[in-house]
Amino acid sequence: MAKVKYPIFIKDISGGVGHNAVFVNGQFCNYIRKKGKYTDPKTEDQVAIRDVFSHLTNIAKLVNIPVLKPYTYPRPKGMSAYNRMVHINKPLIDGKVWDFAKLKFFEGSLLPPIVGDPVFWGASEPGWNVGVTFDDNMGSNSKDVTIVFVVIDNISGAVLFTTDRNTFDYISINVGHGPGDGKPVDVNNLHGYLAVIKPPKAGTTEQGAVSNSVYISFKKTRELSSAKDPRAIDQDEIIKSTIFLGRTKPIKPPNAEQNQPDAEPETPDSSSQ
Repeated sequence: MAKVKYPIFIKDISGGVGHNAVFVNGQFCNYIRKKGKYTDPKTEDQVAIRDVFSHLTNIAKLVNIPVLKPYTYPRPKGMSAYNRMVHINKPLIDGKVWDFAKLKFFEGSLLPPIVGDPVFWGASEPGWNVGVTFDDNMGSNSKDVTIVFVVIDNISGAVLFTTDRNTFDYISINVGHGPGDGKPVDVNNLHGYLAVIKPPKAGTTEQGAVSNSVYISFKKTRELSSAKDPRAIDQDEIIKSTIFLGRTKPIKPPNAEQNQPDAEPETPDSSSQ
């Protein structure tokens, strides 16, 4: 390698020389070397992974402060609650295909709740609600837990959130504000996530615990004829307890185009025959 004979002349210089060389501040001296060629390869796999990671982090940012920080137990060591959510979704990222059913908000030691059939009711905005019955799997400890319920509309990108102290083994969320913006809500676009949270008791050494979040598909939702909440919960209370967290980028399922109904065949114009 050639030695730099007069390093004083390039002591504090940086940047490039023409299109083919750059100044380098070395450990012992400064020198000029050939400029390297940097590329940002965008293979199919890389683009797919970036897309999944982007969807995941957009959702994680919306739920970070209201959902992840207060309800992630035990508190992660060496990482934030946000990074914890990204970490437990590594299988989703590695799969390279976005799948709402594989998205996780929590992962923990508690038994996951047993979820019943979801219901949908309400005559008009803002009276549209979705709800689900469940068994928290906690037995006599049910009074010590909090239920976290998150709903995402993949078309509008709306993310909604509510909690309940497990009063009725039933939880509902108002989807009238946010997802449809005054338009009828299509339950096929909704994705729900339910988790059981057991916070540590004050004054003890408990660290708290969570269950895995359970995915809820609303495609088989039973629509109720009555606009009244099945458990007689005040409609105003449902709306008040529902928190609209914001919008993520709309996410269309990979087979969305395949699920579109076929176009109706055109009727021949009789006058042209």
